[in-house]
Amino acid sequence: MAKKSNLANRPVAASGSAGTLGLDGWLYLGLLLSIVTSFLTLRVNPQTFWPAAVPGLLLPWLFGANLLALIYWGLKQRWLLMGVATFTLLLGMDYWPRLGGWATEEGLRVTTLNCHGFLQDGQQADPIVIAAYFAGFESDIICLQEFPYTRREASVYTKAIRQETGLRHSYRDKDGGLTIFSRYPLSNTKAHFFANGANGYLSADAETPEGIIRVFNVHLQTNAITDMAKEVSTHGDLQKTETWMTIRGMLGRYGRSARRRVPQAKEILRLAIESPHPALLCGDFNEVPGSYIYRQINGRYRDAFVDAGRGIGSTYTGPLPGLRIDYIFYNARWQATHCRTKSVPFSDHRAVTATIPMKTQ
Repeated sequence: MAKKSNLANRPVAASGSAGTLGLDGWLYLGLLLSIVTSFLTLRVNPQTFWPAAVPGLLLPWLFGANLLALIYWGLKQRWLLMGVATFTLLLGMDYWPRLGGWATEEGLRVTTLNCHGFLQDGQQADPIVIAAYFAGFESDIICLQEFPYTRREASVYTKAIRQETGLRHSYRDKDGGLTIFSRYPLSNTKAHFFANGANGYLSADAETPEGIIRVFNVHLQTNAITDMAKEVSTHGDLQKTETWMTIRGMLGRYGRSARRRVPQAKEILRLAIESPHPALLCGDFNEVPGSYIYRQINGRYRDAFVDAGRGIGSTYTGPLPGLRIDYIFYNARWQATHCRTKSVPFSDHRAVTATIPMKTQ
């Protein structure tokens, strides 16, 4: 009788043993591949291939998952994989300042906001409350759009903000809805409005300790589709002709506004390029990152949120939420170390704030 093989009596290797990768190992391999892909896409210019920017948005979550994996492999006593997880975290140290709010680098602190006239629940908010809100940013420069237009109201808010924030220098032109607040003296101030007191730009030279920079506070042509979008979102019925007529009107109005923004943006971009000082462009551009105008500006100036932000960075919270239309663009010689958006109780926009170490020479 043939001798019975001993193979049947041998124990099957446990999943995850040294000889097998195991399901958890394969999942971790996928995580490592995602992290490596994200590292590579950070070096790809989104202007060349915009989808390449998407994996980079996942880095904070990927690093968090890798940290959990490090703990998991330690508990499982999988020392090799624990070493790989540790090495991956160390490999990403150069990228951490770009991802987190823990960056501590010093630099110029800038905030921009379409303040919507400081309207909250249909009423103008208390100037002291508004001033305290801005003081919390500890900014060196604040650019505001849709600032209260009447001189008396503007004066009250300006005085409160200057006192509470310590930004003693400010510039506002007549009855226009744009204002710049600065910790540093402002000179060579100029203003230009296109068709009204809302849409236009201010420019001023801020005399910082690192050198003079030229600040542009920008509010390009408004789309003027908020009321129509609200009507569609609240009362629209896609089975009714009236709803589709409203949508068609929205698209037509947006197209006309976009055409008007092109020469406006080109004028501002030309002035920034011709400036003898490094330029900082802040404000409500009413354009999304995939637009023609954004590409024109981003070809010359860096986007603080792209360099140092997290997530999708939407800045508009009105009837068409999820849009990123407010920006801080800055000189290519600089590198933002921190950029965030923050919800505002008195506006349908989110504030954008950034920290930018400067090298003006």
